[in-house]
Amino acid sequence: MLRYESVGAEFRTLLILAVAVAACVLAGCFADPYADEVSAEDERVLHAMVDISCKLGVEHLVISDRPAVPRQSDLHDTDGRNLQFGIDLDRRIAHEARWPHGQICPVVRVVADSTIDHVLAHDTQSWEKFIATFEGAHSLMKISLPVYSHDGKRAVLYTTGRCPYTCGAGFYHELEKTYSGWRIKNSAIAWTS
Repeated sequence: MLRYESVGAEFRTLLILAVAVAACVLAGCFADPYADEVSAEDERVLHAMVDISCKLGVEHLVISDRPAVPRQSDLHDTDGRNLQFGIDLDRRIAHEARWPHGQICPVVRVVADSTIDHVLAHDTQSWEKFIATFEGAHSLMKISLPVYSHDGKRAVLYTTGRCPYTCGAGFYHELEKTYSGWRIKNSAIAWTS
């Protein structure tokens, strides 16, 4: 009888340990501790994403400091991963990370998401207020944190764009690292409105 009681106690201990490990995995205990921070390399990728806007200098663009997160319908394939251009975006979903505020170039700047939300209050004049507040900007963009290939030569990220009234879209972008810096290699539409 004593032997069965010790086997039962060992089984309960193993079961509790297994449940604890599973809960930890789901909570991200074994995830990269720096996955939710913005690095200097991340900022270089951000600059590559807006490089054409900076070079053209035609229209002002506001970027939210809150990194984009793919919409739920865009998130997972049949394997339960969000695989884009061969890289799993689920490895780098931002929870606390924020892009640094400030001017990237004369026509592109990163602004606090809370400020943008305040300006785009739910009324009929919100986009007029947005345009006036942000020096004529007609575009609002969110950019996810980049996820890098194992060799560090490719990056994938997700962006959303909004403009006055009803236009909006989400895209996945693949960037490659060259001798002169990051450049966009491919883009694929995720959704449009």
